[in-house]
Amino acid sequence: MPPLLALWLSYGFIYWLIRQDMKERQMSSKALLIPMLWLGTIGSRPYSFWLAWIGIGTSGGDQDGNPIDLAIFLGLMVAALIVLKRRGFSWGAFFSRNKILMLLYLFLALSASWSEFSFPTLKRIVKDYGAVITALVVLTEVNPLESIRLVVVRAAYVMFPLSVVFIKYFPSIGRTVARGGDNMPCGVSMHKSHLGAILFLFGLFIVLDLMALYRQEPSAEKRRAIWLRFGILAMGGWLMAICQSVTSLLCFSLGCFLLWGSGRLARMQNPFRVLISCIAVFVVVVISEKSLDLSGSILEALGKSRTLTGRTEIWDMAQQARIEPVFGSGYFSFWHTSEAERIQQEFIFMNSAHNGFIDMYLGGGFVGVGLLVVLLVVWGRRSARLMLAGNMFGRVALTIWVLGIAFNNSETAFFRLDPSWFLMLLLLIETPRSYLAANAIPDIFNEHPAPHVNQALA
Repeated sequence: MPPLLALWLSYGFIYWLIRQDMKERQMSSKALLIPMLWLGTIGSRPYSFWLAWIGIGTSGGDQDGNPIDLAIFLGLMVAALIVLKRRGFSWGAFFSRNKILMLLYLFLALSASWSEFSFPTLKRIVKDYGAVITALVVLTEVNPLESIRLVVVRAAYVMFPLSVVFIKYFPSIGRTVARGGDNMPCGVSMHKSHLGAILFLFGLFIVLDLMALYRQEPSAEKRRAIWLRFGILAMGGWLMAICQSVTSLLCFSLGCFLLWGSGRLARMQNPFRVLISCIAVFVVVVISEKSLDLSGSILEALGKSRTLTGRTEIWDMAQQARIEPVFGSGYFSFWHTSEAERIQQEFIFMNSAHNGFIDMYLGGGFVGVGLLVVLLVVWGRRSARLMLAGNMFGRVALTIWVLGIAFNNSETAFFRLDPSWFLMLLLLIETPRSYLAANAIPDIFNEHPAPHVNQALA
């Protein structure tokens, strides 16, 4: 098939998918276009790249970023702020409910003062804070979880088909050269790991859609909607297979298990005791991993290197880097310093340690890592509390919390323009409206909602 014909057919297919979705459900407000565009931007390549591809402008950008991309990010942030102002959003209440998150953003912003690249560092943290502002647009909708599902699933309807077309018919875009010189499928994204994150995260929300559909009364429309989503999941499975993304497959499988297991856990007589038992098992697994190298054996069984394609070597070199250990080298600054050249000589095109915790140490030192750990503990407690109350929002939040931590052990997503971090913000930051909506809207996934939901949300 001629490449241009395949591309236009994919456009038609995407249009049909979104039209079908619009028949099933409507956006609660047009403001959801803002987070939809934001997710499409951070989940794909910069707008300047796509404009350059069709012959408009250039995709090149320096450390400060391309002006086109900066203008688009700024426009989305301003639009989100206007929406929040019209909705009477209380920033004071939001700051008081998210003290650790705000303190960490403030610390990373202050790190620009000791960074070698002060202005670019400050611009990056402002852009990343735009993810918080955009997430609040979704969380101030009447039903946040339904809005998140709509935004993510429609993003999948666009990115999955285009990734297939670019990989098969436009290899100059859909494939990139790996460090070993191999052709690496990346679809609409910049890297295979980035595509893998989109596949397992978006795939989980398609599974959520299927869970909701199976609760509906039988009808021809229901059957069509179910088969449509299975088709999109099959497309995602093909993409996982073609890019050999074992990480995305494992994360998707773990996510499905967590969604299923958290529902069973919430319905038990003493779910808190069971949760403590699960945590104990997790600690035992971690200790066993450190002493017996279980992951290495599993990776070898899957045909992968024990070094996680060189990641362990990168981690060792990054941890030995000469930086100020307490405060770090400044947010997202280390990989532009002369100290990073030692690593980049052996691993070209490096701009992260492929580990969110190590990158936080490089940028924010022990202070940044400490604040990040506290933030994750607070978020985990909140999501577990909602899950134990029998609330679907909590089940999804706990799933994304676990997957976010797991993903950041092999990639860097914390405080980055990344779909994984954006979804963590969507499901884990605290707003009065999200609590109200989670309590007021009937949970369509549960036949018998837990009677103690009000206490858990208090």
